[in-house]
Amino acid sequence: MSTLDDVVKAMSKETNNSTLGWDVVVNYTAKEMNELLAAAYKEDQPGQLVDITTQLKVLNPFEPGQRYTVDYVFKLGPPLIQFKGSAMVPACRLEIPVTGGSVKVLETGGQSSINAYRYRLVLSGISLGTVNGTKGASRDPKPSRDPFVFNSSDTTGAVTLDLVTSASKDWLKVELEGPDDDSFPLIDGQLGNLEKEILDFFRSSSDKIHWDLAQVNNNKLTSNRSTQLVPERFRFATYSPAEADSTYTILSLFIHIVGHPHRGTEDELQSHWTAKWSKNPANYGVSPIPDSNSENYTASVIFDNTWIQDLVKDSGGTGVMEIEEVEKTKNDTWGLKWKVLTGKKFEMKEIYETEDKTLYRIDNAVSLDLDKDPHVLYMTIGQNSDAQASALLEWTISYSREWSMTPHGGTSHSGTATVTNKVNEKKYIDNDSLPQYKLRLDASLKEDNWTTSSTSTNSFYWTVFSRDMQYSSKIKDAEPDLPTFTLVLFDFDFFMVTNLLLPNQKVIEFEKQPGARFPRDLYLVGKMVHKDKVKASRASAS
Repeated sequence: MSTLDDVVKAMSKETNNSTLGWDVVVNYTAKEMNELLAAAYKEDQPGQLVDITTQLKVLNPFEPGQRYTVDYVFKLGPPLIQFKGSAMVPACRLEIPVTGGSVKVLETGGQSSINAYRYRLVLSGISLGTVNGTKGASRDPKPSRDPFVFNSSDTTGAVTLDLVTSASKDWLKVELEGPDDDSFPLIDGQLGNLEKEILDFFRSSSDKIHWDLAQVNNNKLTSNRSTQLVPERFRFATYSPAEADSTYTILSLFIHIVGHPHRGTEDELQSHWTAKWSKNPANYGVSPIPDSNSENYTASVIFDNTWIQDLVKDSGGTGVMEIEEVEKTKNDTWGLKWKVLTGKKFEMKEIYETEDKTLYRIDNAVSLDLDKDPHVLYMTIGQNSDAQASALLEWTISYSREWSMTPHGGTSHSGTATVTNKVNEKKYIDNDSLPQYKLRLDASLKEDNWTTSSTSTNSFYWTVFSRDMQYSSKIKDAEPDLPTFTLVLFDFDFFMVTNLLLPNQKVIEFEKQPGARFPRDLYLVGKMVHKDKVKASRASAS
């Protein structure tokens, strides 16, 4: 099993992106989808399947050639889903418990009850598709290869179990499973015939069954922020570990946001996603959501670093500073790195000042272009897979000076000093705002972020010289200020990913700890919010 640290470490090897070029990827575990389906069933949401009724002509075992007409009623519980990640298209398997029912022979009037959970329906070959989940809209299922495009505002797109397509293309398979004891001959002896009848039921009624999973809304949040993520289109894929019997399977939504170039993989999205997380040495070998039992995460969100790069580059402002990406190689330990060109210069004039009858001199002027190495500013995110996302500012301004001090009528003392001004400062992402679906990283440089050190020949008198410089306004004023700037790398709200039970509620809870991680792409983990928890929080607040 993989922990959060394992996933971050695996993703930090990436030199491109973890999202296959899509702006955002949202991941859910099948366990959470099953709880959602169970809740929808419990609350009698539209489109739920609660029973199947069918009829067979069955041979009378005691009267050769005579047939009975038998009515079957299978009461059904909520389905359990398991995503299949090995397929070329996103698919799943369903198990539906038979929670009761009856078998009635019409000619004799004899009736027997079906014991709860003796049988279960197993549906395989179910493709996943998208539908318009907006209230009152035509659902119009679309296959997984076609993106769901938001053509109007206030629209909800949903991932659904596409029974219509699966049945029409003969992908859908039905098995009625039970104990191998033949103790209920009217069912156990008719399994094959019942499976055919139940399959015909799904073929004829598939458009009436609505098993929707995740939803994506394109409504803008009420906020004064200029940057909000609004989805323009989305697709999806599934993931399952190499272990065939693993129940830890995942549904992944791939989202392209409005106003950003679409760079996402379209061809064979499912197979590329499966390969990305496989145990092949060149790939990650972990799950998109940490599957450690001790951490118990049930959702994750990945923001593509290309989109983050664009945000960061734009954060410098027109004509203020230029931010250039530094290409990552497989040997680099950082996630993202930039060279920041501030347009600033560091200039010091010669000094010739007398203070308290002592002559202070610096005989050489200094002029440094801070946009050229070795004096350029570098900014790094994801240094050594930090436990908390941060921007590391590294800036060194170093120069040499010829100095002398001559007390009135005394002996002159001189030397050569090397002065180093340095910034090595981490600016942390604001984890406090994550529960509100907000992301902010302020990388502004302040005066107190600088440290200054120096070495010199004739060190004793250099110490005296340096001390006097701090108390002499004339000499101190000749020293230039070290550069500062205001730089908010990003500050945005991201869209709501909801579901059919909480259509206007945030359904992933992001906690302040562990907060955001930045192996290369921005990575968040969280836990799905359930309706009973929302009700409880509202009750406690009232």
